[in-house]
Amino acid sequence: LEMGQYYVLVQTAEGSLRTYQHMIVSVQPTAQGDGTWSDPVLSTRIDQPKYTEKTTVEKEITGTEPAKGYLPGTDVEFTITTSIPSYAQNTDWDQTNFIITDTRTNLVDPGDEAYKITVGGASVTKDVDYTVQTAGDVTVITFAGSFLRNHQNQEVVVTYVAEVAGELDHTKPIENQVLVDPGNKAGTDGDKVTLELYKVTGKKV
Repeated sequence: LEMGQYYVLVQTAEGSLRTYQHMIVSVQPTAQGDGTWSDPVLSTRIDQPKYTEKTTVEKEITGTEPAKGYLPGTDVEFTITTSIPSYAQNTDWDQTNFIITDTRTNLVDPGDEAYKITVGGASVTKDVDYTVQTAGDVTVITFAGSFLRNHQNQEVVVTYVAEVAGELDHTKPIENQVLVDPGNKAGTDGDKVTLELYKVTGKKV
């Protein structure tokens, strides 16, 4: 290669491209005492990409919402859609986790087994590919680095069905909030949906 600045494109097994910027190639010959030059030394430097890829998340209710709102005991299906980003080449996989935190209001705990997850369109296995932990109204889904390194740039879809609580607190809406932390220092993202409660009104006659 001649002296200059180059960009190196590396294609992952999943087909995505990573760009390694500022690959500097220089030729450094050394002058000899007899007026000749020694064979040049080739030097390179690669600046690895930074943690800049932002992960987003969307959450929605699957199916048609009842026109007058949800009654206690009604089952509601939720879908969370996000994606595993592309991580830097020097990522410490032992210290990197992709975390989805789901928070419910006025909904019965559906249980950890209710969460069905696909990554890249394929089903994944609880306690093998990811873990689920629930405390009160909060459920945390965690993918470890050992899984992430082989599933970069793949869509994650989480679905589950939860029942509207029998004793509703009508001062609070039925909310389902989600927060995603991709573990790549690019920041978190969140979303939420709000369900209307069934309301009964009366008229004095």
